[in-house]
Amino acid sequence: HGLAIVFARAFNQIGLRQSSDYVLSDFCRQIAWMEAKRKPAVLKVGNLEVVRDFIHVRDAVRAYATLASRGRKGESYNVGSGEGISLKKVLKFLVAQSRVPFKIQSIKTRLHRNDFPQVVANPAKLRKLGWRPQESIWEGLQELLNEWRGKL
Repeated sequence: HGLAIVFARAFNQIGLRQSSDYVLSDFCRQIAWMEAKRKPAVLKVGNLEVVRDFIHVRDAVRAYATLASRGRKGESYNVGSGEGISLKKVLKFLVAQSRVPFKIQSIKTRLHRNDFPQVVANPAKLRKLGWRPQESIWEGLQELLNEWRGKL
């Protein structure tokens, strides 16, 4: 139909106001609830061995703006950092940020049978347009944890 469409393949984003339907926000919500004594000191998790490409939502927005202005029509671009981080590493960071000690419990309902062990973007095409991630995923996690704390 003659439309100038650019395709963006979005990888895992993290940022403020993210639903707890997403794993990192769920971890932060659970920790905030434990700190506020609104739930037992047990963090319920799924498979912590998986490796994912997490990108701060502000970097994703900058990537979309780059694609809107410089992306080539009909081309697909991966919007991700290009770096894989295991959920185990993320959880280690959050344990260090927590104000209370807690246990970690793997729950069968949170395990996905067909979960890919590693999903990491190759953002090379996007980088050729001049885009680079600028935000720290670790600062994004801290922001999200503090946001959940503030909600209680």
